[in-house]
Amino acid sequence: MSKLKFADLNDVRQLQHLTTPLWVFDVDRNRIWWANNQGLAFWKAASVEELWQRDFSSDSATVQKRLRQIVELATEDTQLTDTWTIYPADDPKTVILSFRSVLIESRFQAILVELKRVLDRDDNDDTWRLLEAARATSLIISTFSLKGELLSQNPASLACYNRGGNQKDRRSSLDARFQRQSFGARIRNDVEAKETAEYEVDVVTSEGLRTHSLSARKGRDPITGDFVIFLTEEDVTERAKSRKLREAEQEALKTEVAASDSKLKESQERFELAVQTASIWDWDATTDQMFMSPKFVSLLGYTEVQFAAKLMRRRFTDFLHPDDIEQFEDNIKKHLQDPSLSLSFEIRILTKSGDVLWFHCQGKSVCNAQGKVTRSVGILTDVSERKALETNLLTSQRLEAVGQLTGGIAHDFNNLLAIIQGHAELLAEIEINHKDLTDEIVSAVKRGADLTRHLLAFAKQQTLIPRPLDIKSLIPGMEKMLLHAVGETVSINFKTVEDLWYVHADQAQLEAALLNLALNARDAMQFGGTLSVSFTNTVLEDIYDVQSLELKSKMYVEITVQDNGKGMTAGTLEKSFEPFFTTKGIGQGSGLGLSMVLGFTRQSKGDARIQSVLDQGTKVSLYLPKSEIPSTDGVLEVKR
Repeated sequence: MSKLKFADLNDVRQLQHLTTPLWVFDVDRNRIWWANNQGLAFWKAASVEELWQRDFSSDSATVQKRLRQIVELATEDTQLTDTWTIYPADDPKTVILSFRSVLIESRFQAILVELKRVLDRDDNDDTWRLLEAARATSLIISTFSLKGELLSQNPASLACYNRGGNQKDRRSSLDARFQRQSFGARIRNDVEAKETAEYEVDVVTSEGLRTHSLSARKGRDPITGDFVIFLTEEDVTERAKSRKLREAEQEALKTEVAASDSKLKESQERFELAVQTASIWDWDATTDQMFMSPKFVSLLGYTEVQFAAKLMRRRFTDFLHPDDIEQFEDNIKKHLQDPSLSLSFEIRILTKSGDVLWFHCQGKSVCNAQGKVTRSVGILTDVSERKALETNLLTSQRLEAVGQLTGGIAHDFNNLLAIIQGHAELLAEIEINHKDLTDEIVSAVKRGADLTRHLLAFAKQQTLIPRPLDIKSLIPGMEKMLLHAVGETVSINFKTVEDLWYVHADQAQLEAALLNLALNARDAMQFGGTLSVSFTNTVLEDIYDVQSLELKSKMYVEITVQDNGKGMTAGTLEKSFEPFFTTKGIGQGSGLGLSMVLGFTRQSKGDARIQSVLDQGTKVSLYLPKSEIPSTDGVLEVKR
């Protein structure tokens, strides 16, 4: 918004001969900066210099605030008109003034004032006093028609709702003043129904959202005689915030009191629940009596009566794994000798069925006045699952290390075989009479090459040609191959789903892996049996015990090869993927079949798992990632 600018008194000479009283009031320095002849006459001054000597700094803070509001609101394009009481030569006069904001001497804020009319004073001095009080008060006073149109407002209302604009901006209607514009209709309805209505409501002011206390009353317009709404407002934002804060604090206090009232009951319930659901021990060192919580007893597979009876006949160490008894006794001895030391160790405890569970023991001692331990209390945490994961990790790391070593040996061995084979073939060409010997050498070299491929497969260093495979279209060929391999005493059942996904793998290595598994199954079913081969789609979250597998994709095809042969012991199962481990006789197997299968699946960004139960059979599951490239003819080249 632009302002009039007067650099010095020469710029206002053109206004000197206007017939209406004019003057420029310097708001920053609280003085009259210039006046025309009629203005000097109104102020009863002989010259501008005389006006400069008059002190206006004693004007009230309300007057100063009104002047600042005029500077902000009255621009070159916006002229404000208001009724003021001013005091030329201490003679009060009520006048109608017109204002425009100006800038003088390039830096001081000022107002160009034009005297429009001097109002006649009647004998009712109280009326004039009330009028001046309405203008000067900090209360926001407005008059609206019954339709909600703004008719008049005092300076406080103008400053609150129209700062930076004019009296015709969007807050000139009653509805537009409220955050909920329907509130204006409520006020109009209320004043029609009753004499006075009061509210506390959020309003939209020039400074943003505020909270006002409102009083609305129906009355008559003294000018037209029409019914109008007199609205008085007070800004109570801070008071409302304080009240809401107090209410929130009171509500929080009520909640805290209610919580405190139930703490004892909840504490008791938590204690009882802890005893029932946590594995807790409480050992009385003076009587050697041991209490174990029901949760711990149930983990071991006993009823409370069975466990108590067994504990009476035996010592607690009888429940421990024999290899852990010495460690347990050493920890208890140190604990009793130095009560400041907390108990923290891991032990194996035997269940009723003979299985082993790992527990982490944490506890502390309770001493008497002489510092002697009288009780030991603590908690036992079942960490069997973590221990199993640690074992799997160590196994995986051991296999990886062996695989790296195996890969290096295989490459070197392959180079030696190439030299032997080349020289054997040259010998065969020269020494015709020893062809049988050279044939044996070449045959041995080929067997060595096969062994090298198995080693490289385990080491995940073999050369694969992965392609999107439509396994479903390969099943007929696989079925013939496996039937021929396992013989007549073993029947094979193939099962697949209709919408089997494509996998990204090497076809030859996949067929070799299935052949290896089929031959192992045949050897496990010496008197015949059934071999089941199934193909299904699966997603990561549906795979059992997925944490023990090295799977990173979301979707896989699961290939399961299951027999009903003799199965494996727990010790054999644990070593089944290790290279060169075999249960077959000397010369009957290299011990690399399953390790080759594991290497192939992991090199294909999948994994494999073996599950087996002695005398019931073995199940091997291969997980190969779903191919992202669709295929229409079974096998497609992968774009590189």
